[in-house]
Amino acid sequence: MSKFTTIYVELEEEITSVVERIKKIPSNEVVLVIPPRAHISSGLINLKILKSETEKLEKKIVVVSKDSLCRSLAQKVGLLAHKKIMEDSFKKLDKFNQQKQSFHKSSSFQNSTGVKSKPSFVKEKNPEEIKKKSESAYKIKNSFQPELTKTKKDHESRFLKKPSEKTKANKSKKPRSIDGLTKSPLPVKNKIKKPIPSNKNSADSLQIPKNLETIKKDSSFSSQTSKEKTATPIKKEKPVLKDKNKTEEKLEKIKLLPDNFFWIAGGGLLALLIIIILLLSFVFSKATIKLVLKQDREPFSTLISISTAKEEVEQNKGILAQEVENQVIAQNQFQASGEAENVNFRNKAVATVIIHNEFSTSPEALIKDTQFSTQDGLIYKLVQETFIEGYTKENGEIIPGKAYALVVAEKQGDQYLINTQEKLRIPALKEDQQRYEKIYAKFQGSVKKPGQLSTKRVTESDIKEAKQQLKKELEEKIKNKDFNFNSDLEVVEKSIEAKPLEYEIDVEPGIRVESFKASAKSQVVGLAYNRDDLKQAVMEKAALEFGENQNIELDRQIKITDSKILEDGKSMELEIECDLLMTRKIQEEKITQSLKGLEEEEARQKLDLLNDVVQFKIEFWPFWINNFPFDEKRIDLVITPLGS
Repeated sequence: MSKFTTIYVELEEEITSVVERIKKIPSNEVVLVIPPRAHISSGLINLKILKSETEKLEKKIVVVSKDSLCRSLAQKVGLLAHKKIMEDSFKKLDKFNQQKQSFHKSSSFQNSTGVKSKPSFVKEKNPEEIKKKSESAYKIKNSFQPELTKTKKDHESRFLKKPSEKTKANKSKKPRSIDGLTKSPLPVKNKIKKPIPSNKNSADSLQIPKNLETIKKDSSFSSQTSKEKTATPIKKEKPVLKDKNKTEEKLEKIKLLPDNFFWIAGGGLLALLIIIILLLSFVFSKATIKLVLKQDREPFSTLISISTAKEEVEQNKGILAQEVENQVIAQNQFQASGEAENVNFRNKAVATVIIHNEFSTSPEALIKDTQFSTQDGLIYKLVQETFIEGYTKENGEIIPGKAYALVVAEKQGDQYLINTQEKLRIPALKEDQQRYEKIYAKFQGSVKKPGQLSTKRVTESDIKEAKQQLKKELEEKIKNKDFNFNSDLEVVEKSIEAKPLEYEIDVEPGIRVESFKASAKSQVVGLAYNRDDLKQAVMEKAALEFGENQNIELDRQIKITDSKILEDGKSMELEIECDLLMTRKIQEEKITQSLKGLEEEEARQKLDLLNDVVQFKIEFWPFWINNFPFDEKRIDLVITPLGS
């Protein structure tokens, strides 16, 4: 298997680029893959260059393309072309070159003998036999020379042009011959050209009369005689200029123009240019003056009131405040300190339950040994008599009363050791359906064995200490502002206030537990304001104090130095400190009116007299003018404070 290199040609790639790529390849066998409609396959010139350059590099090349036109052009210039890449491409190329060489050898033999011989890949005949046939043909030609000459002249007079100078020069050359026969080149495949007869003695270019056909059949040379017909030359027509009439019409129109037309046109353009310059200079001209004004810094302090009442805000020229609130929660786990009484549960499972009362607002009493049943029919009995508080309502929602109690399984067995949050119903209340549905119990945790029951119980002092500790933690959080109001407004620190605490404890005194969970929460409220509203209120106060002749800006952020809550509890007074940057207002209309129609130098003298102007800059448009327009609307003043 031959080792060859494949090069893929791009659509727009030039022939020079392809040749450079072939030069860089070390392999002598190259497969050139050309896509359809590629640039290098658009004509024979590129492919001829490709062939000549590869021959100089002594490299074998095979063209592969799906484009039939590309393959046809490649074959015309003598390159081997295929539709797809084949492993034996270079074996075929070697065979093709051998056939080509043998073909040229046979052509040279014909040129010397005048006999049309076949290529080397066709079965060759004995040279002596060919020579005898050539001599026989020569004798036949000489015997009928007068008749052949007459036929040739008749043919030339009817079909052929007069011989050109080049043809005459070729006739004057002495033909190479063997045994007196003229050389007649054998047409090469894909390069066949029908020759114009250039020699009167050439038998191949003549039409043999009908009376000679019997002699040609009898002669052994008849199989080798050329049967090519002389092609009628095509007359070349001179190209006709398509737009000749149009060109003549344009030339005639130009001739009709007066001699001084271009001078008139040039003068018109010059006049138009002068008009445009005058319009820009006097009608559309513009002047811009950039003034930098002196700026003073002044400290400023004032009192601003904030309130949630609109009437008070309008009266005191304060800002409207908003009440914001958030919930602060503190929670912890506490240990039970009481000793639980020793009860004999006889190895039965025990658990703590929370009994709920959604039936009435008054307390409900349950006697000792009251039974509670699960959905699976497991029975648990109340250890002691228990009182359940009545339910309460908040925002129309019922909050059930609760009571904590101890229950014991009816029988021994591990089937009672369950962990569920299903409702335990009282079978004795089935006759009263509402009481049955709305008085129920839930396990607090899981059911345990008697040995796992806590030996501690919650006391009143445990609950009291838990509340005190939670209150302390909550106050610490509020003091350290360990909360967020979830608002974009600024909250006044002194307005923050905590509402009364609410406690949640998941046990009651007497419950047998090692520890219990308790939490406390409080609503924190405060007054908040918008920062932009405060800035606007400060600017209004400054304008009242310093007058309207000053342009006032804030130099730094506003600082609240002190605040106090007013008697109504819904309003506050804030003490404000800040720095102001002030620039004196100038009368722009007077300045523009005084500068109308002045030249630049005169305007500069007037601007120098302004006390509050630190520096200025004058700009004109268009650039070639140096005086101010007479229309004050086209004089712009740009005022900038110093340092900005």
